[in-house]
Amino acid sequence: MSKQNPKTLEILSLFWDSPPNSLFDQNVIATVLSRSPASLERSRWSGMGGPPFKKIMRSVRYEKQAVLNWLDGSTVHGNVI
Repeated sequence: MSKQNPKTLEILSLFWDSPPNSLFDQNVIATVLSRSPASLERSRWSGMGGPPFKKIMRSVRYEKQAVLNWLDGSTVHGNVI
């Protein structure tokens, strides 16, 4: 098992302990998904490959339940060619 730094564990705990309708910025979601914030930005710009997001004024936010639903929908079963 890999060691995670205390800040990462704090962020993950914040995410998992929050209610389903909680909103998070891209830094939290990047940590949860083990991606970089830049990869989430690219996903938003291209419209492909990332979790759904909300634009609130000039801020981008991700709803916890939407991220979990997106993760559940991206599960692959069987062989994919």
